Amino acid sequence: MRSLDFPLLPRHHTSTSAVSCMGRTRDALAEMLDFWSSLQRYLEEVWRKHSWMQLTPGAMFAGELGRWGSANGKPHGLGCLALAEAQHLGSFREGRAEGQGLWFSSCGKVCFGKWKSNARVGDFILLDAQGRLWREQYDSQGKRYSKKMAPVESEPGEAFQCSHCNWKYHQRFNHCYACQLGADGADGCAPHRGWAEQS
Repeated sequence: MRSLDFPLLPRHHTSTSAVSCMGRTRDALAEMLDFWSSLQRYLEEVWRKHSWMQLTPGAMFAGELGRWGSANGKPHGLGCLALAEAQHLGSFREGRAEGQGLWFSSCGKVCFGKWKSNARVGDFILLDAQGRLWREQYDSQGKRYSKKMAPVESEPGEAFQCSHCNWKYHQRFNHCYACQLGADGADGCAPHRGWAEQS
């Protein structure tokens, strides 16, 4: 079966997994930001061609439906899956998260790692709403077996609250499909807006 991983990390990384080296020598936040920067470039290209579409009453998707072959109308390629309490940005296969990606929760958590058929597998980095970074490890079934606080060189800061949809978010990971109420706008998308940015 063909891998859906795409070349998102800088060339100096030699690991076979997005975060298998998990920054034993690198800052966890730098790992996340490197990945996010690359993923964002790929997604901006995808989003030029694809906007929000309703998958089910509780799920919307902005992205590819058949990049690697037929998926019968399910997410299949790169995109953003928006659910009531979370978003997943990255690769999808037949409607399931598959490969490298980022997961955002409505309470301000950001999770970075690799998914296999919707399950987290291997090493992950978690940024919580309070701005703390954690290194987590998951087995092949998606069960977490380790969670340790990660040292950081610079504090990421606490999550803000969007004045439009009330989700908590970290400004560094804001994107044009982040706001859950953005699909109601004229262009179908909107980044989160902080209380101070409203006016």
